[in-house]
Amino acid sequence: MKRLVTSVLLICAMVLNLNAQTSKEETQLRAEAETAFEAGKFAQAYPVYSQLVSLHPKDAELNFRFGTCALYARVDKSKAIRHLNFAVKKNCSDVRVFFYLGRAYHLNYEFAQAKDAYMKYLMKLDPKEKNPLPAERNIQMCDQGGDLLSDIKDVVVLEKTNAASSDFFRYYNLEEIGGR
Repeated sequence: MKRLVTSVLLICAMVLNLNAQTSKEETQLRAEAETAFEAGKFAQAYPVYSQLVSLHPKDAELNFRFGTCALYARVDKSKAIRHLNFAVKKNCSDVRVFFYLGRAYHLNYEFAQAKDAYMKYLMKLDPKEKNPLPAERNIQMCDQGGDLLSDIKDVVVLEKTNAASSDFFRYYNLEEIGGR
């Protein structure tokens, strides 16, 4: 009976020690990721936040930071939208979440949603706080991007012809759009 109790206590001590080490490693990971994030090294912080989000998928702050890093890492930008939207819905305390959500929409050519997110960022921003993020300029870019995308024309190839580069321009009929 004493051996059984001793064995159980020994196993419990090992599990507690392992949990303490895991917690210490996680704290180190968070500190490392936060340092890189605040220094603007988003691509460097991306794999660390990826690991942290996999451990705590419901944490709004981690999803905000992971989504922001996804914008600058070489991954699908729609992944950033998903994580940043989650952070907004869970009331992330960092106001920058709206700027980076706007940026994610912007990079995915969803200019109306991007503009809305940028506007929310500007409304929630404390007037006393220095604003290093270019939300006003990005709103202008969204307006221009929307204008450009609204006037897209489909190009139809009528005939394929080999031409010398010096005669290339002669094979285009631009009269329909006011050109010569």
